[in-house]
Amino acid sequence: MAQAPCPAHHDKLLAVLKANVKASGGPANGGFETNEWAAVVARDGAVCAIAFSGPTADSQWPGSRLVAAEKANTANGLSLAQMALSTANLYAGAQPGGPLFGLQETNPVNQAAAYAGDPKTFGSASDPL
Repeated sequence: MAQAPCPAHHDKLLAVLKANVKASGGPANGGFETNEWAAVVARDGAVCAIAFSGPTADSQWPGSRLVAAEKANTANGLSLAQMALSTANLYAGAQPGGPLFGLQETNPVNQAAAYAGDPKTFGSASDPL
């Protein structure tokens, strides 16, 4: 299977992330106002870009690198060309008794891929994720 094109590469993702996270100079959004990780997945679900908003990788929660990738994959996997969903739109349906209950179990983290490579490359254009 050919790899799907990436909708946004590292440099574009990084610029948008920094412009939209208060801790790195963006506007307040009602959240924790901390630096954040962001990920982009291609339509085939492969992570194709990942970045962080802070000056170094440890300026944001380390665990959020994988959370960003999982959320991007979930939003992609439950969106169509004519209807995109954010993970926030999935909350009610993913509760016990909802039509999407168990969704969190459908895409387990591939630990070998998630922790591969040199951690110094995490969040860069060379991030192995």
